Amino acid sequence: MDHEDYREVLISLTDPVRQLFMTGAVWLLGEETPARPLAILEVGSWTGGSALTWGEALIRYSAPRARLTCIDLWEPFSDIDANPAPFYALADRALKDGIVFDAFLKNIASLRDKIDIDVRKGHSAEIMTSLPPASFDIVFIDGNHAYPAVRADITNGLALVRDGGIICGDDLEIQAADVDREVAIESPNIDFMPLPGTKMSFHPGVTLAVGETFGRVSNFEGFWAMRKTPSGWQPVTLAGMPFHTPPHLAPDARAKIEIFVNGRERL
Repeated sequence: MDHEDYREVLISLTDPVRQLFMTGAVWLLGEETPARPLAILEVGSWTGGSALTWGEALIRYSAPRARLTCIDLWEPFSDIDANPAPFYALADRALKDGIVFDAFLKNIASLRDKIDIDVRKGHSAEIMTSLPPASFDIVFIDGNHAYPAVRADITNGLALVRDGGIICGDDLEIQAADVDREVAIESPNIDFMPLPGTKMSFHPGVTLAVGETFGRVSNFEGFWAMRKTPSGWQPVTLAGMPFHTPPHLAPDARAKIEIFVNGRERL
């Protein structure tokens, strides 16, 4: 198979509207600490679409020499029995062939002379527990969506967030309080599934792990976030954030953001 055969899995898997709010989180912290370069940890980088969003936001809103650390196994990980859709087998082949990692390196190359980038290839649990505590302003969880993996990444990520920093993640289509828990736990290794009785689908592992850790969280179109404060983890407000579209996004993704922004008032 050539790269065109893998096109479905090589595109960015993060919804473009969510990337708008990822940029907003960097803006928020950059406004508060303009003299200090921010540090972001991304757990789950895939082909680098979200890494580009974080990197471009750091260039735009952080002091110089900001730091982005990317963790990913970049090896097959799907439970094919629990996730039989053809996409998962194709993704595993692309990972095995090294195509996903090659695409990641190519995509982030443009950032290397503008921010510090640290690429860590391996299991997130091993790498995260080796990092210094409270060393990141933002920890972004978007790796393996199976419940045990999400729960472990969130637990390990909590200790890495600085005071005033944010832990956040992708793919929270519905919060735990709004779904039957038994539906969410019927298979811990399901990545994405229909929500019974509705026309929507969700990531049950993300819903369950986030809900068990925090209860209800700030949720911006599926991008969830909580902030570390002296009184504990609190919701994040992005009131007043600029609606800046990440420039690397494809025209169709930029159009989706434009439709979203035009359809609502500023936060």
